[in-house]
Amino acid sequence: MDKRKFFLMFWVGAMLIPLEYFTKAIPLVRRSFDLIVSTELAHIIGHLLLFGGLVVLLLVLFDLKLDARTALLLAIGVILVGLGQEYFQLQIKGRGFGWPEVFDLWVDLTGAGLGWFAYSRLLPYRRYLRIAYFILRSGQPDHKIS
Repeated sequence: MDKRKFFLMFWVGAMLIPLEYFTKAIPLVRRSFDLIVSTELAHIIGHLLLFGGLVVLLLVLFDLKLDARTALLLAIGVILVGLGQEYFQLQIKGRGFGWPEVFDLWVDLTGAGLGWFAYSRLLPYRRYLRIAYFILRSGQPDHKIS
C-alpha cells in the first residue's frame, strides 16, 4: 500500500478513536488529556485542525481540483467522518445526539473550509512541496551494498 494513503487511513482512524475511552484506564494519561482538552476553545481548535488537515490530505493525496464538485464531495466526507466521530464519542458518554454534536459538525465543516483555503493559498508553492516529497522519498538508497 502507498505510504501516503496509509497515513490518510491513520489520520482518519485516529480521528474516529474516542481517546476519552482509552485515557480512563491510566490516571496520569487521563489528567494530561483533561489538561489539553479542558476548555471548549481547545476542543474547537482540535476539531478545526483535525478536519482542516483531513481536507488538505485528501486534496494533496488525490490531486483534487479546487471546484464546486470537489467541495461538495469533501463536505459530505467531512460530515460522514464527523458523524462517525460523534457517534463513537456518544457511545462512550452514554447519551443521545444533541446540539453540542451539531455545533461540533459545524466546527468540522469550518475546519474543512479553512483547510481548503490554506491549500488554495499554498497551491502556487506545490511545485516546491513535490520536490521536497521527492527528496524525502528518494532519500533511501535503492542499491544494495555488496
